[in-house]
Amino acid sequence: MIYLALRHLVSRKRQSFFTLVGIFFGTAAFVIISGFFLGFQQYLTDQLVSNDAHVKVTRNDEKVDAKTIVDFLFPEKQKIDWIRLPNPRLNVVDLSNPQGWLEKTEGDPRVVTVGFQYSTTALVLKGGLSQSVSLIGTEPRKQIQITNIQTKMIKGNFLDLDGGIDRLVIGQTLSEDLAISVDDFVMVTPASGRNFPMKVVGIYSSGNRMGERGTIYTTLATAQKLGGQNSKVNQVSIRLKDYMTAAAYASEQKRFSKDKVESWDQANASFLSIFRTQDIMRYTTISILLLVAGFGIYNILSMVVVQKQKDIAILRSMGFGPSAIQTLFLSQGVLLGLLGSFLGALVGYVICNLLTGLTMNGPMGSESLNIAFTLDIYLNAFLLGVGASCLAAYIPSRAASQMTPIDIIRRGAE
Repeated sequence: MIYLALRHLVSRKRQSFFTLVGIFFGTAAFVIISGFFLGFQQYLTDQLVSNDAHVKVTRNDEKVDAKTIVDFLFPEKQKIDWIRLPNPRLNVVDLSNPQGWLEKTEGDPRVVTVGFQYSTTALVLKGGLSQSVSLIGTEPRKQIQITNIQTKMIKGNFLDLDGGIDRLVIGQTLSEDLAISVDDFVMVTPASGRNFPMKVVGIYSSGNRMGERGTIYTTLATAQKLGGQNSKVNQVSIRLKDYMTAAAYASEQKRFSKDKVESWDQANASFLSIFRTQDIMRYTTISILLLVAGFGIYNILSMVVVQKQKDIAILRSMGFGPSAIQTLFLSQGVLLGLLGSFLGALVGYVICNLLTGLTMNGPMGSESLNIAFTLDIYLNAFLLGVGASCLAAYIPSRAASQMTPIDIIRRGAE
């Protein structure tokens, strides 16, 4: 049957070629679009995961309003009528026992490290210029394990913060705005209004100009001193071995703590929803392309069935059953699908390799395009191409299998 199917395909070179091209372009497009989108998603995910903690524990700022009161006091009531709505207020609960998080995570095989932070707002002044910033006090040796800040350093070393008190690491944009270099002294003014001279020991470049302008780092003790909150911590940062388990870990810890526990993906849920939109667009686009190619296979095989009625009658007279006839025509669609999908996946891979050689000018300088080369992309592309071909070939092949020599003779007589 395979031999006969090949003979039928070769006898219709032009029709077979254009059908093959349809499957080829659909599969290649899936590989290229998927590689680009998934590579972009992987890049953004890496940025989100590397630039911050996998799980953050902060104070629980709960808004107490009418809904909160109803949910707490009358959970079974469908409707509550208020004579006068209560004034909403913010129920602030500070981190009361940060040390307890160290004890809780100690020995947990899922946890890499845990670090403390204290953040406050301040003004950085230099040469008559000023900039409002978020001053983050960290434990430098733990911070470089929790985030990739060390790899972002373009001048100095993040661990230089440990060399003494009143030291700063600032962003590249802030250094350009205020003309600050390493070893310069700047004046830092926190909310208390006191001025603190501090030495810049390093400059980082994250690619986020807003972050570089508005975020500076110092040691935990220095930030606590500037904020007037000795030994106070307002964030516990946790890094896990597997960042994909961060949401489950955060949800688990929420049940045993009054603190706000949030994973990186929960904090960026609205942003990550863009990925789902991209996936819908990707599959919709490719489905349309493969649907068009599938109609081509359907139309061609339907015409072939009509044109080959005499051949079908001869084969049936020779003892070929309905299943053999169906296999003959279905094989033609499958062969086109296999060849077109394979060539499409191969050419898609070559084009993706060429795209990775392209560079773009980004905030971190020239950057190569991020293209994904996961096995799932090529497997899905191949299966979609072959699947569309099989579905398109099924109806004509089934129609051919139901023909009998008598029916064909009668149609010829008519």
